[in-house]
Amino acid sequence: MAHDTAVAHEGALDGAAGIVVIAGTGSVALGNAEPGAPVVRCGGWGYFFGDEGSAMWIARSALRLAMLREDRDEPGVLAARAHAFYGTNSLRAIQHAFAHGDISRPALAAFASDVFACAGEGDRDAIRVRDSAARELADLAATVDRRLEPASLRLVSYAGGLFRDEAFVDAFGEALQDAMPHANLVTPAHDPAAGALLLARKLGAS
Repeated sequence: MAHDTAVAHEGALDGAAGIVVIAGTGSVALGNAEPGAPVVRCGGWGYFFGDEGSAMWIARSALRLAMLREDRDEPGVLAARAHAFYGTNSLRAIQHAFAHGDISRPALAAFASDVFACAGEGDRDAIRVRDSAARELADLAATVDRRLEPASLRLVSYAGGLFRDEAFVDAFGEALQDAMPHANLVTPAHDPAAGALLLARKLGAS
């Protein structure tokens, strides 16, 4: 009875006002200035037009970097990880498989987990992609913030599979401080399922 972003917002902030950034296969941010007020939403335009900072964006950006390195005849870790992940020894085979539907969008987005692993191992290309994704998501939060009533302190939280990676949460926190200095980043109080229950109780009481 409610959009999945609404229940993620309700759960992460335990019903309080603020902004929640959601990043899984896609990405979106939404927020409100006070509890119960209508939410402002930005992002969520899909992998072709947007979804910056999402798993799809991360996978695409990492593969693009690997392809650029191959064009320049430069060594790179991401290509080898992509070969192992997709069971091939050719980046062109990966491109061809995606173009012809043999690799689905979710399957392409799943490579983001290997990009995070490479970043954790110190690969510069992977760190570059991970940190760029964190900045894109921080910019989503800042865009929502600019459309809300001004506040000296704004609660910000997060939801979605990408935030299971602690290093990514840290990168997002750093990017958020730059993009939105008055943000107070908080760990999600509940998951979206609990958020749905909280929202249902409110609707039942109204």
